[in-house]
Amino acid sequence: MPRGTLPVIELFGPTVQGEGFLAGRVSHFIRFGGCPYRCSWCDSLHAVLPEEIKKTVKHMPVDSIVEAINELGPAPYITLTGGDPVMWDLTELIGSDLKHKYKFAVETEGALWKDWLRACAHVTLSPKGPSSGMDIKMNWDMLDRYLNELGPIPTYWRATQLSVKIPIEYQNLEDLKFAKDVFQFCFKLATDKGFKQLKTYLSVVTKQPPDWGAGAKNDILKSYAWLLDQVKADPELHHATVLPQLHVLAWGPGRGI
Repeated sequence: MPRGTLPVIELFGPTVQGEGFLAGRVSHFIRFGGCPYRCSWCDSLHAVLPEEIKKTVKHMPVDSIVEAINELGPAPYITLTGGDPVMWDLTELIGSDLKHKYKFAVETEGALWKDWLRACAHVTLSPKGPSSGMDIKMNWDMLDRYLNELGPIPTYWRATQLSVKIPIEYQNLEDLKFAKDVFQFCFKLATDKGFKQLKTYLSVVTKQPPDWGAGAKNDILKSYAWLLDQVKADPELHHATVLPQLHVLAWGPGRGI
């Protein structure tokens, strides 16, 4: 990668965030290339696999990213996603003039840490369960660090709000068990540190077939209904907000939406 640049795969907006804490909220998106994970059902392999990244990556200096965002028009948020944006030093981007017009939100699986995360308005931490094949990389010490560094509620010394989102594959009870273990771990930390709440989300894994159509949307809704039934029946999960990928239901799979 050329020195002084960042690997941008997509930069688009305004659009609507489809999942997690900002679901239904307007945001711009910057998708960066590179990820330490290889999830079996990943819906953004074009930002994960090196051979795919090479096809579309633009190595952009921060000034060019700022200019491109400003050309998109107004939005309350800029969502930094990937791949995993925490692979990169985004200190300069977070500290640019964009901070005066936008709030930064970050989506990460939590395998890595960068100090610039503290300057973001919201961080969605999304550990990946057994169906992804990446649960073997689960780093509980890093999860502990996120809770210590950011915390679930902003205070005068913690400006960032942290939430935890776990993707759940259709009929995969191991994913649900993984989610409960992660949530329990986070709640214990939050309680020990005197935090009163932690926003938690369960997200339906969307497997995107080659031919997108009504049948695919029905599959998503079937998975969503199944997950809702599991949560209704399990008091240990009643704290979680359950969502499908709203953007996929609205517009189908694709880039720049």
